[in-house]
Amino acid sequence: MLAAAADWSVDPNGRWIATAKRSADGWRASAPEPVGDLGSLIERLRAEAGGAPVVLGLDVPLGLPHAFATKWLPDANFPAFLRRLAQDDPWFRAAETVPEIAPGRPFAPFRPGGGIRRANLVAALGLTEWNALLRRCDRLTGAGALFWTLGAKQVGKAALCAWRDVVGPALRGVPPARLWPFDGALVDLVADTGVVLGEIYPAAAQRRLGLGRASKTNPAARRAAAPALIATLRALRVEPEPALARALAAGFGTDRPAADRFDAVLGLLSVLWALEHGAEPPRGAMARQWEGWILGLPRPGTTPVETRERGPIPSSAPPPA
Repeated sequence: MLAAAADWSVDPNGRWIATAKRSADGWRASAPEPVGDLGSLIERLRAEAGGAPVVLGLDVPLGLPHAFATKWLPDANFPAFLRRLAQDDPWFRAAETVPEIAPGRPFAPFRPGGGIRRANLVAALGLTEWNALLRRCDRLTGAGALFWTLGAKQVGKAALCAWRDVVGPALRGVPPARLWPFDGALVDLVADTGVVLGEIYPAAAQRRLGLGRASKTNPAARRAAAPALIATLRALRVEPEPALARALAAGFGTDRPAADRFDAVLGLLSVLWALEHGAEPPRGAMARQWEGWILGLPRPGTTPVETRERGPIPSSAPPPA
């Protein structure tokens, strides 16, 4: 099996991917590399896996707010919705003015200064409050609203890029990729030899690894995180390749993309934990039909042990990322 996690950005320089290959006695993880050409990403991962299953975590929302989707969309679920969108659909262009905001073009604003306020977005989408634009996992992790594209916490533009250029084409491919948790339980999806896509959130993984809210943009903070990251790798039976070991010790460098490489490794840990110990979204149709869930995020009201789909969690292991 090949596990991968991509830290995502609208800027190609901010897209980095970390991978790990499974063997009989564990995993072997590589240092992060640039994502590169988006159109060939899935096929390159398939080739690297050599016919084995691929599980790719993407650091973008994979789902839609339930209140919005059930009000406006005729599709059965989120994967069906993405499959029917052409890559030039207006959905993928953020609105520049208030009149342009519509259920078929809900992302806004395209740039600052257009006079669009949050209240305009809520009203144009026929909703009554801002929280209706948040998925349940967004509220639990403190993530930003999907459709709002301004500010440090905005995720909308990166999501549009990933949905248009990677996720949608992968779901329409031959054979089609599967999307967790919409298409089934993770343990069942990885039993196939295809590609499984899932959502990751490195900031949540950082907190669950006991790294607190230390600034990922600070090289010293990234170097200080190395022991916790190495301990998690060891608990998951992951052997870092020499380049990854050097990157961990050096805090992934001092250049601007260093924080993105750090996040890619955090995301990879989330994917590996979910593969080793299972991943379970909340019960009920909301998460499994429209909103999705984050790999490694426990179901509300459960302990990490109760969320596993297979295998015991070693008592020496840290909490799931």
